[in-house]
Amino acid sequence: MKLALPVALLAGVVVWLSATAAEADNVYGTPRQYYSDYTYVPSHEYGYRTYYYKPTPSYAGYKHHYVIYPQHDQQHGYYYNPEKQVYWGRCPSQCHGQPLYSLLRPSQRKGALSQIPQGQFPTPGALPTIPGAQDNTTLDLAPDNTPIVTPGAGPAVTAGTPPPTPPASGVGQGPGDPPPAGIPTATAPPPDAPPAEAAAVPIAAAAQ
Repeated sequence: MKLALPVALLAGVVVWLSATAAEADNVYGTPRQYYSDYTYVPSHEYGYRTYYYKPTPSYAGYKHHYVIYPQHDQQHGYYYNPEKQVYWGRCPSQCHGQPLYSLLRPSQRKGALSQIPQGQFPTPGALPTIPGAQDNTTLDLAPDNTPIVTPGAGPAVTAGTPPPTPPASGVGQGPGDPPPAGIPTATAPPPDAPPAEAAAVPIAAAAQ
């Protein structure tokens, strides 16, 4: 009778350890996926986060994509695959905890946002799986603290043409402006991130 309690406690510990192991993301004890902090690039007129992920739980290290927040559409984060050099979907910048994502069809994925009409992005729906995953683990969304960088007022720009010369002063208006206060900035994005034209040109109209 005296052994009953210790044995029960030991059994409980074993069950707890087993549950903890089952909840681990992978054999390395590291997250299956995560995002970097937001960085704003004035020369490219977009902000970005790096999305790190493991295609499989046993994958050593991480692969990565980028989430691009162009100045002309900061209501969305656009997912960019640096290996294929195409945008493959987007999600609202603020999802308020809801699993919302607009997944483009393979034929609709392009290297420049100006080449993707707004109407091709479907109504936000279920989250896709982690890129390359075969275990149905879904992609998790970026943190909800993405800042809004106010673009400067200027003449309208036709989709597919270079943006106009930005105003001489202001915050977050163009390459010559001072960086927004309190927002990390970089003089250039990573080498495999999308070029300026791919994010700075306004999104193509749905009619195009």
